[in-house]
Amino acid sequence: MNKEEIIKKYVETGGKFLTDSSDFIARASQIEALVFDWDGVFNSGIKSGQDQQSGFSEIDAMGVNLLRFAIWLNTKKIAPVAIISGQKSNNARFFASRENFNYIFSGFKNKIEAYEIFLNKIHSSARKTAFFFDDILDLSIVSSIKQKPGVKVFIKRNATPLLNDYVGRNQLYDYATACSCDSFAVREACELIASMIYDYDKLIEMRVSYHNGYSSYLNYRDKIKLNSVDFS
Repeated sequence: MNKEEIIKKYVETGGKFLTDSSDFIARASQIEALVFDWDGVFNSGIKSGQDQQSGFSEIDAMGVNLLRFAIWLNTKKIAPVAIISGQKSNNARFFASRENFNYIFSGFKNKIEAYEIFLNKIHSSARKTAFFFDDILDLSIVSSIKQKPGVKVFIKRNATPLLNDYVGRNQLYDYATACSCDSFAVREACELIASMIYDYDKLIEMRVSYHNGYSSYLNYRDKIKLNSVDFS
């Protein structure tokens, strides 16, 4: 299946592209770093009890790992990854540490500040970054003139038709997911971008066979230690 056919399949399943397919393919194929919101992206954002914790899915975790593997095969570099959240979450910190992410930024109400810190830390440009977002606090990043991400993924939900319309009218995303946050939207989007970077079938076959390319990737990935940055 070629890349145009993959995009067509995603449209057929309910995904929406605001970016022309050739432009999306070109930009997605250059992605080298990943940034995620937490609540409403990896989970529904529902919290209960004193700890006020929200969780994550192993389905989404596999998607992130596959995307990082694709980037590794394309660049021979481990993709830097960050979570940027307006809240502090022990579960987010645990997940980021377990998956060997580079940074977690917590308590940032103006998220563009954390995003710019991340770009400076990894010495990369915004156009090589994919950003996964879902809500109003994230819009300072996707509406940035100077630091606009190369690929903007909107985790869509039916409960916010006015916000969905707003981000669409203002061209604030490149791809809006068919699935919602509690139906593995991260996996959906990660596989899409991974397939723009590397042949999807080969990617899966290398993972299944534990190819030496995958074991080499894991060896480098697992050396990464999480850095926590709390807003003060």
